Amino acid sequence: MKFLIDAQLPMRIANLLENLGCDVIHTKNLP
Repeated sequence: MKFLIDAQLPMRIANLLENLGCDVIHTKNLP
């Protein structure tokens, strides 16, 4: 599954989902 995590949410949510095998991008990592 792919997720786009909004800036208001902590980066650890993105890390958790990535560890579970999901494709994750946090908005802080967008250009």
